[in-house]
Amino acid sequence: MKPARRIIVLMHETDDEQILQRYVITLLAEHWREDGHEVVFLFGTSRFVPGDVVVVHVDLSVVPDEYLLFAARYPASVNGRVRDIRKSTFSEGLLKQNDRWSGGVIVKTNLNYAGQPERERLRESASPGRRAMGRRWRSSSRPGVDHRFETPNGYLLYDRLADVPPAFFDDSGLVVQKYFAEIDQGMYCVRIMNFLGDRVSCMRLKGRHPIVNGPSTEIAEAVEPHPDIIAAQRRLHFDFGKFDYVMAEGRAVLLDINKTVGCATNLLDNQEMRRVRQHRAAALYEFFR
Repeated sequence: MKPARRIIVLMHETDDEQILQRYVITLLAEHWREDGHEVVFLFGTSRFVPGDVVVVHVDLSVVPDEYLLFAARYPASVNGRVRDIRKSTFSEGLLKQNDRWSGGVIVKTNLNYAGQPERERLRESASPGRRAMGRRWRSSSRPGVDHRFETPNGYLLYDRLADVPPAFFDDSGLVVQKYFAEIDQGMYCVRIMNFLGDRVSCMRLKGRHPIVNGPSTEIAEAVEPHPDIIAAQRRLHFDFGKFDYVMAEGRAVLLDINKTVGCATNLLDNQEMRRVRQHRAAALYEFFR
C-alpha cells in the first residue's frame, strides 16, 4: 500500500467551508480521501500546515503574490506559476476601435467570470488595502457604461465593430473581441477541456444561446481535445483547470482559461463523468514525485 500523503488546497482568505460545494476541487478531494490521503483546505496564508503538495485555488483573476510565495514553501505545487488569467493576457482576436473586422463582436469583462470573484472577495476582505482595490474596480465604469455583468451570459454581442459604444474601448475593465462561433445543426458549441497534469478530457457543449456554458447546455458529448489547446496548457504553465475553445476559421480558438473550476450541476450526476473525474484526480499523485 502506498503511504498516505497530505494534500493542501489553498483558498482565498475570505472563503470558507460553505463555498467549497461550488468547485470541482471538492469532488476531486473526495477521490483523494477515498485513496487514503489527507486533504486540508487552508483559507488564507496566516497558518502554515505542512504537506506533500499544495493546490493553489485562489478564485481571483490575479492571484496576490502572498499566495504564490506561500505555495512555494511546499515540496510541490499545482498551479504555483499561474498568476494572471485576465482575458487581456491570453485572448485571441482582441479589437481596437479602428481595427478592420467585418464579423460579429463580443464585449466581456477583462476579469474572469464577469468579475464575480472579485466582487465577492475583494469587497469582503478584512484588509483595508484590499477593500480599496474592490472599490477601485467597482468605480471604474464610466457614466452610462454599466459593464458589471452578473455572469458571462450577460456579455454583449454586436453585429459589427462600428456598433460597439466608443466608451467600451477606453475602459480597462473590458475587452472587445471578435466573436468566434462554432455552430452545429443550428446549435452553438463550445469545447471544454478539463485537465489535471497530463490527464485531459474534453466535452463539446451545445446550446441555443450564443454564449454556451454549463447552465445553458442542452447536449454534452465527449470529443478529443485539440493538440493546440493542450499546447496552450503547457505554454501558460497550467497544471489544473479548464480551457474553453471553439473550432472556428479552421482552427482551435482559445476563449477562456480557468484555474478554479466550478461545478455545473446539470453535468455532474453522471456515472461516466464521475469515472472521468476519478481518473483525473489520480494525476495529482505524479506531483508527489
